[in-house]
This record gives sequence, C-alpha cells and structure tokens, in this order.
Amino acid sequence: MSRAAATRRRDNQSRVLEALRRDGPASRAELARALGLSKVTLSAIAQQALQDGWLVERNAAGGGVGRRPTLLALAPALGVTGAVDIHADSLSVRISDLRGAVLAEATRDTPTAEAALVHRVQDELAAACQACGHEVSALRAVVFSLPAAIDVDGRLNAVGEPACLAGIDWVTALEAWLPDVAVALINNSNAAALAEHAEGAAAAWVNFAYVGIGQSGLGAGLVLDNMLYRGTRHGAGEIGALVLGDDDYALDGLAKSPRTAAFYRRLAQLVALMDHLLDLDGVVLHAADLDHATWTRELPRALADCAIRPVTLRVAALGERGPLVGAARLAADTAWRHLEQRMAEAD
Repeated sequence: MSRAAATRRRDNQSRVLEALRRDGPASRAELARALGLSKVTLSAIAQQALQDGWLVERNAAGGGVGRRPTLLALAPALGVTGAVDIHADSLSVRISDLRGAVLAEATRDTPTAEAALVHRVQDELAAACQACGHEVSALRAVVFSLPAAIDVDGRLNAVGEPACLAGIDWVTALEAWLPDVAVALINNSNAAALAEHAEGAAAAWVNFAYVGIGQSGLGAGLVLDNMLYRGTRHGAGEIGALVLGDDDYALDGLAKSPRTAAFYRRLAQLVALMDHLLDLDGVVLHAADLDHATWTRELPRALADCAIRPVTLRVAALGERGPLVGAARLAADTAWRHLEQRMAEAD
C-alpha cells in the first residue's frame, strides 16, 4: 500500500471512530452515508477495526419485523476515564466511557494530609471502576479539577483548601500507580466553564465568562470562540488576588464578605469589566450560598450603576457539579487523543 493510500485509510478510520464516539453505535450503511464513504471502503475499515479491537458488533434494538441491522460500536476494552473534583470538605470521582457516558460516581470527605488524600483518591477511583465492572487498569486518563492556579508546566500556585494540595504532585502519584494513564490538571473554574458551555447555561454562547464564588475564594473561567482560553501562562481567570479600586481586600475576600449591597456592587463592577473588556455573550455566575431570587434582583440593579450597556447574566445550570462534569469531559478528550496516537503508531 502506498504512503498516500495508508494515510487516507488511517484518516477514514479516524473519521469512523470519531463518528461512533460522537453519535453512538451505527450500522455500516448509516456510517457510509454520514461520512460519504463507499460501502466497500466502510466495510474494509470496519473489518480491520474489529480485528484490531477498536470496535465491536452489536445487534440493533427494536421489535420490528425483518432482520435487524448489526451495529458497530466502540469496544469497551478501549477503556474508561476518571475525573476527580477536590474541594475543602469533599472530593468527587466519576468514571465515564470514552463517549462521556457516566458509569459510576461517588463523593467522599476530603482528608487534610497529603498521603491520606492521595490514597483516598486512588481508593475511590478503584472502587468506582469496580462498581461499573472495570479493573482500575482500564483507566486511560484521569483529570483533576482543583481549587488552584495551574501554570503552563502543571505546577500548582495560589492553592486554596485543602492546603495539603500544595504538596502533592498528582501526575507523579498517579503515573507511579498506573503507568499507562494520562494525567491532567485543570482549575475548577475552568472545568466549570467547560461544563456550562457543553451542557449548561452557556451552551448557545460563543464567548462568555464563568465566575465562581466558593470556599477557596473567587475565580473565573473564560471561553472565547467556543474554546477554553487559558492565556500565555495558563493564568487567565486567576483574579482572586487582585484588588479593585480602593478596596482593603483582594477579590478572594469578596467570597467571604457578607452579601450586602457593597458585595453586589463589587461583584457588578467585576462582571461589567469582564463583559465590556471582552464583548461577551454573557456571564455565568455560581455561588452556592447566593439566594437566586436575591442575586437576580440585586446584581442587575448594581450593574445598572456601573455598566455602559446591558450585561446578560445566567445562573450556572450545573451548580456544584460543574467542575466534575468539566473534568470528565476533558478526561474523555484526553483519552481519545491518546487513542488516536496509538492508532497512528499501530500503522
């Protein structure tokens, strides 16, 4: 086979697998029509992918008359992904398949010592895998959502609670435990922004900011042109240490201040600044302790005093689950990229 033909075959196989990942199981005829491939080409790709263990065949559901078509689906043996969301008082884990479907989930207390926290995460990942019928070795990627600034080299800075996070190298800890797993870290506000864009309040927006007010302070996540924007040093949205105007405290302090008129005034100034600077579709806001009826009344009122144009506000649809959902989506994408690398190397 010529190099050009091999490249074309590999590209077509990637398209088939990506379609099955995106849309779920499909028949050969459905895939051929959707991808504009001939039946002969599609059948050859499917046969090779079945032999290589990338795909499996399933019988189509339904009770109609006649022969039901055989469907192609991603092979369960390709593995699963893990997401871990750590807060001051709780940690959550989620196991998903490569399409992002949730297979298992659990929430536990957060230990305050480094070694205990690492062991708790490992134990919970293993237990969640077992709960959905997989060995922990089936994990292909694990993504951590953390209350910390994470630089371009993966180092943690400005760590929130629990403070023991500052002393843990999650990449080393997980790779020593599972050598073949891909490990990634993401700030919790960035993870929540990904989630709200994919399946939450910002699903129809192209450009928006997510502002989260939590136990560890205040943070923001930015999505610009439908992509998470991290910036040159991956520091975009790390605004908690900034001081606005003549305040006596940084924005992180705003998260701990009483929910008075002064609180809403400062929050409105921040929201207006982000919206006007970037010309956003809107701003998604999450704070677990904010009463919805109150903030939807008080924040627009405060915005009217400082904004030069209307700002579209939405409450986060996913709430506290946003960071875990975002980390799970990133884990699926990370695992898929590694799978594509394996396919390329197999050729």
